[in-house]
Amino acid sequence: MLSVQNFSLGPDTAFCDSVRYTLNSPTGGAVQWNDGSTANTFGVAAPGTYWAEAVTACGTFRDSISIGLDTTPQFELVADRFFVCNSKDDSVLLKAVADSSGSAVIFSWNDGKTDSMVYVSELYIKQTGVYSTTASRGRCVALKDISLITDSCPVQVCKEGFAVPNVFTPNGDNINDVFKVICPCDVEAFDIKIYNRWGALMFQSSNIQEGWNGMYNNTLQNQETYMVIIDISTAQARHQKMVSKLSLIQ
Repeated sequence: MLSVQNFSLGPDTAFCDSVRYTLNSPTGGAVQWNDGSTANTFGVAAPGTYWAEAVTACGTFRDSISIGLDTTPQFELVADRFFVCNSKDDSVLLKAVADSSGSAVIFSWNDGKTDSMVYVSELYIKQTGVYSTTASRGRCVALKDISLITDSCPVQVCKEGFAVPNVFTPNGDNINDVFKVICPCDVEAFDIKIYNRWGALMFQSSNIQEGWNGMYNNTLQNQETYMVIIDISTAQARHQKMVSKLSLIQ
C-alpha cells in the first residue's frame, strides 16, 4: 500500500559537468511532476529541486529531490625541474594549481599527503619516480602525474668566464632583447633547452651563437620564469651540465 514512507524519489544527488538523469515515479504509474506534466518518468537536464505528487483515495503524497552539479577540476601539475640531483641532498618542488574560477578542491598526492579546500598544493620530492595527485570537487575527480629522473647536476660548466644571464627583455628596443649563453672557452659540443613552467619546450639549439628572442610559434611568450638546461663540452671542461632560471620581462 502506498504510504509517505515508500513514496520517494530517492536521496539527493549530484553529477559532474552535465546532468542527464531520469526520475522514476514512486508509484510506478503516472504522477504529476513539478512542471505540470504527468508521466511515469521525468527527464532532468539541469540542477535544481524536483518534486512529484500523487493524489489517491488515501491522500496526497509528495516527495522532492535536489540534484546538484559539480565541475571536474581543471588544474596544472608542474615542477621547478624534472630531475633530482644525485650528487647532493636535493629536492624538487612539485606544485598543483587549480583554476581559481571554480570552487576550491581537495588535492590528494600518491605519497599520502592531502590538502583540503585549497587552490594550490605543494610537495617537495627527494627521490626519482612517478608522482601523481588527484583534484576532487564533490563527486568529480581529475588526475595528473609527472616523472622525475636522476641527474648528476654539476653546478659549473666553464670556469673561464662562463656566463648565463638570468633575465632578458624582448621588447624590441634592441637592448637585452635576446638571451644568449656566453662562453670564451673552446666549445666542442653544446646543447641548450628552455622550458616554461608547465614543462613545454620553448627553445632548443646546438649553436652557442644562437640566442632565444622569447618567441615560440611566432608568439612572444608570457612574462614569467623559465628553466634553462645547458649541456656543454669544452677543451677545458668535458661534458658538463648547468641548470638555471631565466626571467622574461616585457
